[in-house]
Amino acid sequence: MPWPHFIFFQTSNIYKHMSITKHTLARCKLLDNLLSDSRGYTLDELTDKVKDADCAVCRRTIEYNISYIENVLLENTGVKIERFTKNRKRCLRYNPKGYSVFNKFFTDYEKHMLSEVMSLLGRFDGIPNLLSLDKLRSSLEIENSPNIISLTKSSTANSNILAKLFAIISKKQVVQIRYKKFQSSDSIDVILHPYLLKEYNRRWFLFGAGNKDGLILNFPIDRIVQCVAMETPEYRPYDGDINAIFDNIIGVTYKNGAEVRKIDFWVSRKNYDYVSTKPIHKTQKRLDNSAALSQKYTPLLGDGEFLSIECQDNYELIRELASFGDELVVISPCDIQDKVFAFINNLSEKYLKLRK
Repeated sequence: MPWPHFIFFQTSNIYKHMSITKHTLARCKLLDNLLSDSRGYTLDELTDKVKDADCAVCRRTIEYNISYIENVLLENTGVKIERFTKNRKRCLRYNPKGYSVFNKFFTDYEKHMLSEVMSLLGRFDGIPNLLSLDKLRSSLEIENSPNIISLTKSSTANSNILAKLFAIISKKQVVQIRYKKFQSSDSIDVILHPYLLKEYNRRWFLFGAGNKDGLILNFPIDRIVQCVAMETPEYRPYDGDINAIFDNIIGVTYKNGAEVRKIDFWVSRKNYDYVSTKPIHKTQKRLDNSAALSQKYTPLLGDGEFLSIECQDNYELIRELASFGDELVVISPCDIQDKVFAFINNLSEKYLKLRK
């Protein structure tokens, strides 16, 4: 007896655009499991086995579900539903044998990469939804292996607060935090529309908008002693990408509405390769008038290159520029040059006192 013609249909718009109910999906999962068996089943056997779970099903429905699996779920997989004869009966099974639409196997490489991802996620202690990583690793039979990616882990962050803030931001809730500054016995309560948790220089920071003025604020997580989700006021999402605020700053100190400054500086020839491959800021570039600047400053500073960056003036900028010592000198503007000079001069004076 020939097979019904619709079992041999190629992919059709009827299957692609049909709506699939939860009952259809449940039957497809059962059929998928049966078709994965290398022994193969006849259409009547498939119908009987699915009937055990869905008494209302008929042979025609099973034929339709098999066609849906073949023409939609298996599309572009290279997997076919094989029809073969066994004991004079026509049977069906997947080719290659053992394939499953709903329970795909991981290759060794995929397991290794997934293991690395889970290892990285596992560094964030106490965060909801990541607490079951070990269980997931076990269920997928992924063995523990030495990490091939290493990140610096902050030892000061309060993991409980970090976990709570993670959940609050995920749920888009307003939060009230109790914040305590260094060298202060008093704490302040702030209502915040939270947007982002960011790590910088081994510290975690919370970024969000103040409830009253909407200005972007940031708070070190290790200085937050309490956080509580609030049902009111209504949460205000950030208009745009919150990460864009870091385009104009070095570090995490963001000043609402502050001017972006163009800073020209000289870097020694010895340190140029380092600075060029690890830019101080993403706007860093060589100055067009390097030849003229070289003629003016090389007799004073020595051989080097002249670069510029464009960002806000903040503490992290001054500290970064000063960290190069005499291998980097700010040419302009004068106020930034003065701040770097004061930073280095204060340090120098302290060392001079120690050496007397």
